[in-house]
Amino acid sequence: MYKCMKYSYLFSALFLILSHSKAQVNLTNGLVALYPFSGNADDISGNGYNGNLRNGATFSADRFGNPNAALELDGINDFVEILHAGKLGSRAAFSFVLYFNSQSAAIQTLLGKRNQANSSNAQFQVFINWSQEPGVGYGHSYTNNTECSNVFTQYNVYLNTGIGSVNLNQWHCVVGTFDGTTQKIYLDGILKSAEATPLPHMD
Repeated sequence: MYKCMKYSYLFSALFLILSHSKAQVNLTNGLVALYPFSGNADDISGNGYNGNLRNGATFSADRFGNPNAALELDGINDFVEILHAGKLGSRAAFSFVLYFNSQSAAIQTLLGKRNQANSSNAQFQVFINWSQEPGVGYGHSYTNNTECSNVFTQYNVYLNTGIGSVNLNQWHCVVGTFDGTTQKIYLDGILKSAEATPLPHMD
């Protein structure tokens, strides 16, 4: 299950691409889900991984000023739930693109994939403002804590963009990639970190 949750911030688009392809870039090749958040949390990739708004999550203007074109979360308990299915499972390679605008300097999980059935782990996270991995980060961890906002413990494989890289009340674009051996993170079009890693599959 994917969740976008915790703290006050806006999303204008979320792309999930899980693919073994290493050919010329084609955003539709291997595209698993695409969420423009244009007044709903529907996946427009054609795969049907539509999200469900929870606890009053709503919409606001996007980075271009278009009304009802960005997801707005209240910082208390809002989130979007996307149930696990098919292509959201294990992949040897993947990438994601996420636009966000944060209004809080507190630690925040922007995107998470976790196993709720046995509360054993919070498998995959995109986060900001964690003191141990400052800026924007993403990776994989195992934990017994079921809350996405507090899962940065125990075993982990993370990359981050560094101190001072995220400004409040400003739109940013984060891109993460994993080709099966190397994990990379980009912020606003600039490669911030790359590392060979044993990043586990997102089962």
